[in-house]
Amino acid sequence: MDLRRYVRRATELWAKQGKLGGALVRAVCSHTAHLPHQKAAWTLLAEMSQYVAPSLDTNFVYDNWKQHSSVVSMETTAPLVQILTVIGNAAKNLAKVAREDMRDEIVSMLETFKVPPVVIQAAITTLSQICESLTRSREGYQAAVDNWCVPLLKKCELYLTSLIEDNSQSSLSEGGREIDEREATCYLFAVGELCRLSPAHTSSHLTLVVHSLLLATREGDGEKPSFRSLSSQSSQLSGLTNLSFSPSLRALSYLTLGKLCLQDEELTKQVIPQLVRELQTSPHAATRNNVMVVLCDLAVRYSVKVDPHIPSIAVCLRDESLLVRRQTLTLLASLIQEDYIKWKGALFFRFISTLLDEELRVFAEFCLVHILLARNPNMFFQHFVECVFHFNGYEKHRVYNRFRQTDRERELFSLKGSKHRDQRMRLYSFLLSHMTDPHRFQLTAKLCQEVGVCMCV
Repeated sequence: MDLRRYVRRATELWAKQGKLGGALVRAVCSHTAHLPHQKAAWTLLAEMSQYVAPSLDTNFVYDNWKQHSSVVSMETTAPLVQILTVIGNAAKNLAKVAREDMRDEIVSMLETFKVPPVVIQAAITTLSQICESLTRSREGYQAAVDNWCVPLLKKCELYLTSLIEDNSQSSLSEGGREIDEREATCYLFAVGELCRLSPAHTSSHLTLVVHSLLLATREGDGEKPSFRSLSSQSSQLSGLTNLSFSPSLRALSYLTLGKLCLQDEELTKQVIPQLVRELQTSPHAATRNNVMVVLCDLAVRYSVKVDPHIPSIAVCLRDESLLVRRQTLTLLASLIQEDYIKWKGALFFRFISTLLDEELRVFAEFCLVHILLARNPNMFFQHFVECVFHFNGYEKHRVYNRFRQTDRERELFSLKGSKHRDQRMRLYSFLLSHMTDPHRFQLTAKLCQEVGVCMCV
């Protein structure tokens, strides 16, 4: 929900200003019983609950959990996600008996794997908060989490392993096993959430199974499995090529694999080349998007390992899918802002060229001016001269435009030639319009020195 972040920001400001009093809480709670306003009321209450937990009626929270948890299904999730958020934020204020009761009921709900991922995520987060409220030490908290997390991980491992074993027993003529998409989605998503809370109990076999599932592909979907298992043990699970595995499940598997990688540096080292290959070859936007998100997440934890592959991620700024382009722009801007990656190679020129993308232009300008330029006021001045060489495709200068590019990258981002003159001028004008007068004056001398000399040679 795109507007939720604004609600979150508003409640944060109200809390700082002391405007979230008991009367407002009671007024919002009164609207949760009325269907036309129920969803909006629970959404607002969920955002407010972290600031007003002591003002919440604990009986109200408990009764609504009892009422709505009994009717949850794959199709009906509202307002259960919001109720779970309220429970987690108010956990310390609930009676111990109520907390233990809700903990057991939430675990029982998760054990069915009959609720959608959005509920699974909220439920696991809430369980973590309840466990934290019931324990007094880090060791006690981890033991409480492991108490329900480990059995759930084991169930996921058994289910995902069964997909492989059942498929290996099927004859090729049968076309493999048809997967229950919803069920498989629940188990795969749960693995990614659970492994974060209990990494020490995430077995190597479970990781291997998730690897091997990425060998699967649905016949006729046009996607050849580029992923290859990373261990000799994987040969035991090689019967997967006949398993019917849809692009959406494949995309989800990469997210799950990424969460597993965040807990295992050695696994990350082995997986990154395969992720990059998938980013370059997958015909499905959802898969490319998820792989790109995983790589950017890994860049935070393992910057040195991901840094050589940043050019491959930057190519997604020219992806045919607007979702992938926008997501790439957002994540790269965040990584640069937080200093996880640097303006090396062609990254700056890839980034600045998004100003020519009419669907991204406004957002790209916001990222460049209000996020990145604000952090490094000399950024445009430092790169302007090389922009002239790069966007004109001049590669004979001894210093500028000397970084490596693949033929595909050159073709995707090329702005050389008279047909792209207006586009180059748009970029130059933008850069100059955000420089100081002293910088523009210095550029005059630098352009004469660097560009003029090349023209005379």
